[in-house]
Amino acid sequence: MNFKIYRLFLILGDIFLLFFSLFLVVFLRFKGNIEQFKIHFNYFLPIFVFFILTSTLIRSYRIDKSLSAKEFFKKNFTSIITTFIFSFIYFYLFGGKISPKKNLLIFWILFLIFDTFFKRKFANYFYFKRPKINLLLLGQRKIFERLLKDLQRNLHLGFNVFFIKSFGKASEIPEPKIIVIPPNFDVRKIIDEKNYQEEITKVKTIKDFYENVFEFLPIEYLSKIDILNIANKDRLIYNFFKRLIDLIFGFILMIIFILTFPFIALGIKLSSPGPIFFKQKRVGKSEKEIEIIKFRTLHQEKKDVWIGKDEGLIFPFGKFLRKFHLDELPQAINILKGDLTLVGPRPEQVKIVSELKEKIPYYSLRHLVKPGLTGWAQINIGKYPSVEWTKKKLEYDLFYIKNQNLFLDLIIIFHTLRVLLETSKSY
Repeated sequence: MNFKIYRLFLILGDIFLLFFSLFLVVFLRFKGNIEQFKIHFNYFLPIFVFFILTSTLIRSYRIDKSLSAKEFFKKNFTSIITTFIFSFIYFYLFGGKISPKKNLLIFWILFLIFDTFFKRKFANYFYFKRPKINLLLLGQRKIFERLLKDLQRNLHLGFNVFFIKSFGKASEIPEPKIIVIPPNFDVRKIIDEKNYQEEITKVKTIKDFYENVFEFLPIEYLSKIDILNIANKDRLIYNFFKRLIDLIFGFILMIIFILTFPFIALGIKLSSPGPIFFKQKRVGKSEKEIEIIKFRTLHQEKKDVWIGKDEGLIFPFGKFLRKFHLDELPQAINILKGDLTLVGPRPEQVKIVSELKEKIPYYSLRHLVKPGLTGWAQINIGKYPSVEWTKKKLEYDLFYIKNQNLFLDLIIIFHTLRVLLETSKSY
C-alpha cells in the first residue's frame, strides 16, 4: 500500500477536470471550434499549472496529511480560491484575445462542480471505505511503544496493527500490508531465503516508516548509519540556488523593513522605554556564534531563557508585532549577511544550546546547516518551550536536513506565508 498512488490519482484527476472544463466552455460558447480551443488552451495553460503547483505546495494532494475530510476540503478550497484570484488578474493583464469575464466564470463554475464531486467521492473512499493496511510489527511490543502512540493520534491513516515474533509469520497476514522491523534487525537472516522473497519487498525499518508516513526522524530509532546519511550530504548546486533565493527574499524583506521602520520604531518608543532593536547571540552553522537582530517586544529582554506566551513581559505593541511576525523583519540583515537562510532550523540561544546538547541525543546535528528564518519544524508543530518540545522539533529538523531540496523549501515558504496571513499559529 502506497499513499503516492492516491496523490498521483488526485493530480491526474485535477488535470483531467481542468481540461474537460475548458473543453466544455469552448463547446458551449463556440460549438467546439478547434481554433477557439487552441486559443483558449494557450491562455488557460498557465492557470492550470498555477493550480497544480498551488495544490502541491499547500499539500492538498497529501490526503494522508489531512486528519479529516473537512481539513482535506479546506486545503482544496484554498487552492481553488487562490487560483481563481490569480486567473482573473492574469486574464485582465494578458487575455486580450478572449472574453475573460464570461468564459473564465463559466470555466470556474464547471470546474468547481466537477472537482467538488470528484473530491467528495475520493474523500469518502479514503476516509471511510478503503481497505485498511495491515501493519506488521516484527519484535517485542516495548520496541514499538512510541509508534503505537503516534498511530493512535493518526487513526485516519487506516492501519491494522499486528505483532509478529518471526518473519515467517508475515505470510499468514493478508494484503495490503507493510512489515516494520526494529532499527538493528539483521536483514541478512531473511534476504537469501526463497520463501521470503515476496515479503522482503514490503519491509521498512521503523525509521523509514516514520520518515515516509510522519515526515520526521525519531531520535530513539536512529542507527549509526542513519546518522552518517544525515551528516554526509554534498549539495553544491542546491546551496547555490538556495543562496540565490535567500538574496531575492532578503532584499524584499529589507525593503519592507525600511518602509515600516519609522512606524514600528515610533510604536516601540511610545509603548516601552528602551532600545528599538533586540540583539542576541545564537548558534549558527558549525556551532559558530551569530548575532540575531529583532525589533524589541519585551519591557525587559531576558537572555538565555525561553520566553513563553504568558511571561507578562510583552508590551501591547510588542504583542502586535509578534502576532504578525513583524518583529522578525530586521533579520533581513542576517539573511543578506549570510548568517541566516530563509529556510532552515531556527537558531537557539548559546546557553540553551549547551544545556540541550547534554539532554538531547544528536542535538548538534541541527548545526550541520545554516539556521533559518522559518523551517520544517515551525510549520508542523506549535511553540511550547520545553526540552520535550525541543526534542520533537529536532526530529523535524533532522528530517529537513536529510531531505532538503528546493521544492521542500518552497513548501515551507508557502506554508509560512499562509500562516502569516492567518496569524493564528505562533512560532
